[in-house]
Amino acid sequence: GRPCPRGAHWVTCPHVRSPRPAEPARWRVSGRAGRLWWLPNALTLLRFAAIPVLVVVAATASGPTSITVGLLFGGIAATDWLDGWLARRLHAESAFGRIADPAADRLLNLVGLAAVILLGRLHPAGPLLLIARELLAVGGFLFALRRGVVLRVDRAGKASSALTMFATGAVLLFAGAWAEWLFWLAVVVAIATLAHYAWRARAQVRGASQA
Repeated sequence: GRPCPRGAHWVTCPHVRSPRPAEPARWRVSGRAGRLWWLPNALTLLRFAAIPVLVVVAATASGPTSITVGLLFGGIAATDWLDGWLARRLHAESAFGRIADPAADRLLNLVGLAAVILLGRLHPAGPLLLIARELLAVGGFLFALRRGVVLRVDRAGKASSALTMFATGAVLLFAGAWAEWLFWLAVVVAIATLAHYAWRARAQVRGASQA
């Protein structure tokens, strides 16, 4: 037959080969990395399993600071960064991880803040404010979920959670005033991000109900 004009589309010209469909990013991961897609979720489950150990250690420690509690808290918190990095590296983001990872973070923060109170490291008002913030965030998530809206943690929420973790670990390990100032900074940021979270949740739930 006649040759196709230059630049012809594969739909209109049988001599032009059709392009191959793009493969999902996860399928393009080959070799050892492709076989490790389960690792980020395994680290999240490991974080859940380690939290009861932290509870026992914190309940038996003496304060106002504790190297054992602080290092254990920091080690568990480090898996949060690691599983997120691996999920991106291995293209292994999953629906389970989007829900379980922030849930594990909040549970870890609650236990760490309870440890700060048990050790008598700070006035209970600061840790209690952060505990209330975590519980309100969980309540908002469940409220939206019942209405068919899955609230994902945005960058501000992730930054606030990371700051709370770091500040909690700092006051568990160190007696310096700088750690206390850092902790109160985490309180202020947490309250601000909670207000943003509530506004975003309200907008998304309202949009879902009107759809």
